Amino acid sequence: MNASEWITANWRTHAGGLAAVAVVSVLAYGGVIRPRAAAAHEAAMLDQEHRQLVERDRQAAEEARLAELKAAELQERLGGLPDVLGPVSALNKRLAELGAAADQFGVRILELKQGAEVPAPTHVRVGIRLRGTGTYGGVTNLLSHLHEQFPDLAVSSVAVAVQGDDRVQAGVTIEFDWYAERNAPAAAPAAQSRG
Repeated sequence: MNASEWITANWRTHAGGLAAVAVVSVLAYGGVIRPRAAAAHEAAMLDQEHRQLVERDRQAAEEARLAELKAAELQERLGGLPDVLGPVSALNKRLAELGAAADQFGVRILELKQGAEVPAPTHVRVGIRLRGTGTYGGVTNLLSHLHEQFPDLAVSSVAVAVQGDDRVQAGVTIEFDWYAERNAPAAAPAAQSRG
């Protein structure tokens, strides 16, 4: 009996063996291979989730560090401010001081006036507008002086335009925010014009 006759004669045995191998293969896949593949996939997903959480923790730690630096910087800046803001009723005095400082640096004032008062929980912010002419150097020296001498003033905008044929004179408009004590009596609007 040759091999093909033997296989044909014992086909039921071979079919049963093949079926058994197929069943064992399916059971092996279902019982061993598939769970391991699913576990490997789940492990990969958990690892990815872990990496994302670690990155979020790192970002949160960095944001906290930056917030602490910002808080320290603000605290340092606040330490340089006057302990007590002046009363709003001192607005005319502040306007006169601004006018004197402008004169000191050769800036001719065309307009110096109070803007709106904006109340806040701990202070009042008063807008002040200064419009004038002077040399570029005089204007920059004035701004530097105001920054050093008046910590309760904040410059909100500056516009400088060169004027004249010699291009030495500059027109300037400076918008300030003046911070004053909230509970002090309000000042009457003031305006100065110089010709």
